[in-house]
Amino acid sequence: MRANRAKNAICDTIYEKAKVYLNTRYNDIHVELSYDFTKKLLKHYPQADEDIVLPAILLHDVGWKMGLRKGIAHIFGEMTIRKRPYGYHCHF
Repeated sequence: MRANRAKNAICDTIYEKAKVYLNTRYNDIHVELSYDFTKKLLKHYPQADEDIVLPAILLHDVGWKMGLRKGIAHIFGEMTIRKRPYGYHCHF
């Protein structure tokens, strides 16, 4: 049980530090949902290393904030970007 608490504390720390990069495109909500879903999936894949998978799911969208600042058209190529009150919405 102690090891599990330590892992949760590490993930909590990672998430707290990443939050400033997740406040775009609703990534903060998306990452929390993804994290919960990933924990459920890990129960079915005992060979997966949760010490890698859980931090990875917490960090997988941190680059969007920087991409939006620089313009994201170069990331996906041809697409339409419409400005919305909460940020950008991409149509492929």
